[in-house]
Amino acid sequence: MNFPSVFSFRAALAKYLLAGLISVIAPHVLAAGAGVAGSTEMNIKKTVVLGEYADKANAIVHINKLKREGRNGAIKTVRLPVYVKRLEVGYYATQQQAQAIVTVLHGKGMTTASVVEGARGFAVAVGVFLEPKNLLKQQHRLKNLGFGNTHVVAGEMMREMFQVVEAAPPASDAPARGAAPGTLPLAAGDAAARQIIPYLFLTLEEAEGKVAQLAREGATANMETIQYKALQLRYYKHQSDAEMVVSVLEQYGIRARYIKSDSGRGYVVMVMDTIYDQDELERRLRQLRYIGFDNARIDEAPAYLVNHTIAINQPGQGAGDVLTFSPGQEGAGISDVLVFGGNTELFSSVGQVKDGKSRSYKISLADARMEGGMLTDSKQGVDSSNYFHAELVGIWNPSRSWEVQLAGRVDAYQQTGVPEYNDADADYADSYIRYRGDNYRLTAGAQTVIWGRVDEVPPIDRLSVQDLSRHMLDDLPNRRRAVPAIRLERFFGANKLDVLWVPVFRPAELPDPQSIWSPVDKINGRIIGTPSSTLLGQLIKAGSFAEDDDGQGGGGIRYSRTGKGLDYAFTVQRARHSQPYYELNPVVAGVLLTSLDAALALSSSNEPTFLARHPMTWIAGADFGIEAGDATWRFEMAYLSDMPVTTTTLAMATTAAIDWVGGVEFYPGEAGTRINAQITGHHLLDNQNIVDRDAIYTFNGAIETLFAHDRWRFHLRFLAGLDEHDVYLNPELSYLGWEPSEIYIGGHYFAGDDGTLGGFHQDHSLATLGWRVKY
Repeated sequence: MNFPSVFSFRAALAKYLLAGLISVIAPHVLAAGAGVAGSTEMNIKKTVVLGEYADKANAIVHINKLKREGRNGAIKTVRLPVYVKRLEVGYYATQQQAQAIVTVLHGKGMTTASVVEGARGFAVAVGVFLEPKNLLKQQHRLKNLGFGNTHVVAGEMMREMFQVVEAAPPASDAPARGAAPGTLPLAAGDAAARQIIPYLFLTLEEAEGKVAQLAREGATANMETIQYKALQLRYYKHQSDAEMVVSVLEQYGIRARYIKSDSGRGYVVMVMDTIYDQDELERRLRQLRYIGFDNARIDEAPAYLVNHTIAINQPGQGAGDVLTFSPGQEGAGISDVLVFGGNTELFSSVGQVKDGKSRSYKISLADARMEGGMLTDSKQGVDSSNYFHAELVGIWNPSRSWEVQLAGRVDAYQQTGVPEYNDADADYADSYIRYRGDNYRLTAGAQTVIWGRVDEVPPIDRLSVQDLSRHMLDDLPNRRRAVPAIRLERFFGANKLDVLWVPVFRPAELPDPQSIWSPVDKINGRIIGTPSSTLLGQLIKAGSFAEDDDGQGGGGIRYSRTGKGLDYAFTVQRARHSQPYYELNPVVAGVLLTSLDAALALSSSNEPTFLARHPMTWIAGADFGIEAGDATWRFEMAYLSDMPVTTTTLAMATTAAIDWVGGVEFYPGEAGTRINAQITGHHLLDNQNIVDRDAIYTFNGAIETLFAHDRWRFHLRFLAGLDEHDVYLNPELSYLGWEPSEIYIGGHYFAGDDGTLGGFHQDHSLATLGWRVKY
C-alpha cells in the first residue's frame, strides 16, 4: 500500500499545526533542546542499544543512570517504523462520490475527513490510530450515525526515536560548570540540562488537571492561553447529541470531539486539526454545510498550553496517545487531548481487524427505555401507566455505494387499575436500501423524515407518521414512526433539494382504546379537542369506531439554503393528515338532530358510528432561521387547503387554515442553561357555523440546565394556552454520570378548560421514574 501518498494531506496539516504553535513553543524548545541535542549524540563507539525511547527526556534519564553506574552512554536518533491503523469509510466508485461523503461528514461536524485512493476505489479517511480502544470507539460512533461501511487499514509510519547506546568514555569526567548538585553532567557543550514538553488542551479543566498532575509528580509546569482559528459546530443542548455528531463526522473521516461551551450554551463540536490557513478553513466550512451542518462556523477558539519542564535528573514525564508531529512526518491519532511530544504505547493488532479487512455489517441495540408512571389523581381509576421500548438495527454495506438497513422495534404498555390492560407491539423502524452517488442520495424503504425548523409543533411536518401511543409524553423525534417512502436528496453547494414520495398512506399510531392516552375516551364519552356534549357523549360511549386509512400517502418537495447567519427553506406538499379526525355517521347525525335520542340514533345505521378521516391536503410552507443578538430566531408558517371541521349540523367539512410558529433559543448568563420559547398560532380561514375552535394560540418551549460538573440535568417542557386555559408541564431530573445510560425522575401535569388538550387529560397527571440508553 502507498502510505506516503495517502498521508500527504495529513503531513500538510501537521505543518500547519506546527506553524500555529511555533511562536509559543519555539522559545522554550530551542532554549532547552539546543544543549540537550548536542554532544550527547557524538563519540559513539559502539552500537549496543541499551534502551529506546519516544521522549528524549527519558533517554537523558537513562544516560544519567549509566553515569552514576560508572558507564558511558550516548543518544542516537533513529527513524523507526510505527505500526498504526487507519479508519476509513467506503469504498466509492469515483472521487466525486467520496468527496460528497466528506462534505456530508463535514456538515455533521467531522471536518478532518479526507479522500484517499486505494485498490478498491476511493475511501474517506477518518484518522490514524495507535490505541485500539480509540479506533473501536470511533468506529462504533460512525456506525451509529449510519455509516456501516467502515473498515480498517493496517500500515506503518516512520517515527523519530531516541536510542541509548554504549559509547567510549568521554575525554574528561569533570563536572560541567554550573551543574546542579547530584546531577551527573552531560558531555561538553550541553548548556541546558532541561527540556520543555508542551501539551495542548481544548478545555481549561483539562489543562489545569494536567498542571495539577505534574505538580503531584514533583514536576514543573506552567499554563498559558493561546487563540487560534477553529472550525466549530454549535450549539448542542445534550451531550449525547454532540457525541452523535462526532460519530457522524467520523463516518465521513472527519476527526472531531465535543467540549462544553465556555459561554454555557451547551456543547460545541470542535473539528480537530483545524489550525489551517483561511482558505483551507473556508473550503472545509463549505464542505460541512454542503453535508447539511448549517451550524458550522469559523471562529477564534481558546486553547490552553501546558509547558512541562523536565530536568535531566528527573524521571521523564510522558503522556498521551497521539503521535508526535514532526516536519515532513505524517501523524494524527485520536485523543481527547492534543499532545505534542509524549510517550506513545504502540500496539500490533486491532480486535476487529483480520488480514486488513473488517466486517461490512453490524447488528446493534440502537436504544432502549423503561419507565414507570404513577398517576397522582385519587379520583382516577387508573393507578399506573408503564412503558418499555427497544429498537434493534442491522446495517449491511454490500458494495461501495450501497447500504442496507433493517430495523425493528418493540413497545410494551402496561396500565394498572380500572381499566387495566397489557399490550406489546412489534413494528418496523427505519429499514431501507440507500444508494450514494455524486452529490445525491437515493433512499427507498421505511424512513422517518421530519421537515421543519421549530421544536414540538413544526407546521410543515405533514408527511411523517405521528406516534400518539403516549400522547405528548415524549419529545418530537420520539413521537414519530417510520413510513414507507422514496426519498431523493440532491446537494448543490449550500443548497439542498429534498424530494419525498409516500406511495402508501400510514395513519398515526394510536394507543389501545382502553389506554388513558387514547384520543377517544369511551368511559367518559369524549374525543380530544372536541367540547363535551351529553348527546355526543352517549354516542361515543356506546358507538363503534372505524378507520379510513386507504390510499396514497402523498409527496412533497423542499428546497433549503444555508447562508451566513440566515438559513431558509420552502416546501410544497400534497399529503394526508396523519392524525385522525372523527366524522359522525351522517345518518346517525340526522336522527340525533331530529329526535335528540342517542339510542334511536345509534340504531338507525349498521355502519360505524364514527369514522376516522384523513383528508388529502395541499400544503405550502416556508421557514427560516437567523442568528442575532446572541440568540437564534426561527419562524415557520404553512398554508393548508383542507382542514377537517364539524359544522353545527354535525356534518364533516373542510376549510383552509394557516399554522405558524415563531421562536427564539438563547443561553442566558454564564451557566449551562438553554431556553427555547415559541408562540404558535392555528387559524381556520372559514370559521362560520362550525363547532371547532377557529383559533388556537399557545406559548410553549423548554428550559434545560446542567449542573454538578454536567452529571445532572434538569429539563422542563411546557405548554400554556394563550386564548383558553390549557397547561402542560413536564419537569425531569436526570443523572448523566453513567453515560450512555440515564436515570431520571419526572412528571407530567395537565390542566385546562373543556375542549383543550390539558382539559382532556386533566385527571392523567403522573410521576415517572425511568432508565434509558441510546447507542
